[in-house]
Amino acid sequence: MDASRGDNAEDGGGGRMHEEGDAARTPSNNSAYPNIMGTGARAISANNSLPSGGTSAHSAGTNASTGAGSLGEQTISEPATPESAGIDADMEGNNMEAYSTPKTPLQGTKFDTLESARDHYSTYARRTGFAIRQQFKKERVDGTISRVLLVCTKYGKRRKDRDELQDVENPASIVKKRKKKKVVRTECEAHMYLPHDDAWWTVDRFEDTHNHPLIKKPSLTKFLSSHRYIPKEEQDFLRVLHGCNVETARQMQLMSWFYGSAKDVPYTTQDIANQRAKFRLEHRHKDVGSTIAYFQEMRAKDSYFYWRIKLDDEDRVENLFWIDGASRRAYAKYNDCLSFDTTYMTNMYKMPCAPFNGINNHGQSIQFGCGFVRNELKENFVWLFNTFLHAMGGVAPKNIITDQDFAMRSAIDGVFLNIIHRNCRWHIMKKAQEKLGKLMAGDKPLNKVFKDCVDNSLTEEEFENKWWAMMDEYGQIDNEHYQWLWENRKCWAPVYYMKHFFPFLQTTARSEGFNAVLKKYMNPNNSLIEFATQYTAIQEKVMVVVAKEQVDTIYKEADMYSLNPIKLQMRGIYTQNLFSKFQVEMKLKTAYGCDTLQDGTFRMWSLRGILPKYGDRDYHVQANKDEGLYSCTCCKFDRDGLLCAHILRVMEHIGVYEIPRRYILDRWTWDPEEDLVQPDYQQPTVKKGMTEEGKNIMRYTSILNDFKEQAKDACTTDEGMTLARKHVNAFRDDMDALKKRQLKKARKEKDEGKEAQMFSSPPGTSATEGVPVAHQGSIPVTHVSGNIFQFQGSHAEGSQSSNTRVILDPPKSTTKGRPREKRFQHPFDIAKPKKERKCRVCGSTDHDKRKCTLPIPH
Repeated sequence: MDASRGDNAEDGGGGRMHEEGDAARTPSNNSAYPNIMGTGARAISANNSLPSGGTSAHSAGTNASTGAGSLGEQTISEPATPESAGIDADMEGNNMEAYSTPKTPLQGTKFDTLESARDHYSTYARRTGFAIRQQFKKERVDGTISRVLLVCTKYGKRRKDRDELQDVENPASIVKKRKKKKVVRTECEAHMYLPHDDAWWTVDRFEDTHNHPLIKKPSLTKFLSSHRYIPKEEQDFLRVLHGCNVETARQMQLMSWFYGSAKDVPYTTQDIANQRAKFRLEHRHKDVGSTIAYFQEMRAKDSYFYWRIKLDDEDRVENLFWIDGASRRAYAKYNDCLSFDTTYMTNMYKMPCAPFNGINNHGQSIQFGCGFVRNELKENFVWLFNTFLHAMGGVAPKNIITDQDFAMRSAIDGVFLNIIHRNCRWHIMKKAQEKLGKLMAGDKPLNKVFKDCVDNSLTEEEFENKWWAMMDEYGQIDNEHYQWLWENRKCWAPVYYMKHFFPFLQTTARSEGFNAVLKKYMNPNNSLIEFATQYTAIQEKVMVVVAKEQVDTIYKEADMYSLNPIKLQMRGIYTQNLFSKFQVEMKLKTAYGCDTLQDGTFRMWSLRGILPKYGDRDYHVQANKDEGLYSCTCCKFDRDGLLCAHILRVMEHIGVYEIPRRYILDRWTWDPEEDLVQPDYQQPTVKKGMTEEGKNIMRYTSILNDFKEQAKDACTTDEGMTLARKHVNAFRDDMDALKKRQLKKARKEKDEGKEAQMFSSPPGTSATEGVPVAHQGSIPVTHVSGNIFQFQGSHAEGSQSSNTRVILDPPKSTTKGRPREKRFQHPFDIAKPKKERKCRVCGSTDHDKRKCTLPIPH
């Protein structure tokens, strides 16, 4: 029996039960100990008359005496005391567990549905202390079920394991197998046999004899396989948590809070893990079809949404790229610098994820689309960059920073012409650290000179002179690792990019930061459709943060520590974040002295020793007040687009109180007309609320807490239980009447041709409506050009044809993978070499005292 079925196993399936027996009768409706089963099944006595009050068939206080295969007799009496009601007390401290036993399903008992029979037997088994399973199910020619045998899980003879049948001397496999705990069958005879005839499921045989111990505590029976289940409403809630990448243990913690205690949750952490696995299996063999349908849905909402897929010879997805309209519009303004890097372990196919990241006018990281490649080969990067270029209208980025990947560099050089390509300094230095760490840790003067050469060189000539002086002084000219750094110096050394626009970064930190965000929203078991939806959630979060910064820039003002006219000028021009960075430069300029040299040159020297970002060296500024031209040897304006503290100090020295317009980049400013005016007048702003599905889940969790609190108070006394059962029965009747009215109304509206829904659709169902399906797990698409396939209406190049092919899910990729996790070390925070272990007896490094041949002194 499925341990995670959606309906409550204690609810009786909503069916009816009919009993036949010599002494069978229904209990009265004035029991002081109500049935806690909560079943909706109604009992019909032998004379086919309804019992007064509609008492539940799963009545409390059953005393059964029956024989296998015979009608038997059943005597039912109403409980007058807690003992006769079947209360089982386990006095461990003040902990008492009480429950009522449902009626024994004697021979001749009838059920109108198989589910109601199974649920009744499952409920009886749980209260009695054993688990059940389905032994067999026979079908007729027309496919209907003719008979079913439900048995105890220990029913039948024990099956020998395959490991026991194998030859020990000649094992078939030496692969280590996972250890599993199994339910050992003990030839228990407990069962219930149900044939189906005349629209009834009748108990033909019932045996209740067990040859194994029974579990009497309800807190323990919930761990039996047939009694562990997750209700449908809670499955929907777990689906939401699963979509938000909440860990399984955290999900269990939340459900324990809703139930009031972990012991009250009718399932285990492993059941939640299994349920999450089922969620992932929903997209197996139809992942790409669902993803394309999702892209179509996004395209219907956003006319500028762009997506494209490349297939291999077997019609499997090889590469994928998509970008939304907001990112395409942002790229038109902020295409001067791009950060690109690939990350792994974000999807079940192990395809490297390749997000494009940029910087907006607030200095925030923004996304310019995302792609997947099967592996990091040149041809895949070429396809990805060409697709990116096509999506952006042929506008290539001016500057790009990436990881040191030769296939990536070759593809960039072939696709993005006349672009400045820089490698991430952090990655290169980390690779060098693995080879040079021990050397530089043991030679601190060399480490200090190396840092000064890399960080404080302002010209290429200065860097090269310092480098060779360092190599000569410390005797490292023949060191192959230093030679490798020298040969690749133009890819990573900051001095070679002093006059190129890479604002506030020398590494792929923006991409690495986005990768860290991805790992919070995704996990390695995500499908493509799950990744795409979570990427949209990340994008929406980014846009909300951007909107918040726009409001802060418009309605808030940064603190002013002085009334400097240049500050007052830039406060209304720069965005809030950039003005904060500008204020830092205004503050640093007060720490410099200014000496006037000849030909409009000024020497800047530090008044306070080492200063942040600039050190303690001198800088030279070339200034022409009449023409409004300024330049500094630090090249901060060329690199970041902001004037440095040195130029600001010179302006103050020569009496300039307004920054020339040429030194104010538009990309760091805000436009009132663009930020304050609604861009689309045809679509008025509509206040949107929570979706109906979200409301249902929130209502369920809220009312569950309310019921739990009331149940805690009611179960402390007999009067409270009686009152609670009274209102629960009344509430159930009212809900049944409400459901009937809703069903009647829905049928009436359907007959009138109206579209009506009583409940919200499951997630993802609306996205695939109207999509032609060739066979399960694939969707036919229009052949565009080469191996590119997509539906009509998506952005693509080339002419369309009527030929259709089927897109299949990608195979698992074989990539470089991410390196083995190691303790993080900064490239220049080089760890000291490990201390060699020595023998405490003789001092040798070849062994320790355990293997030393000398006697150990006492």
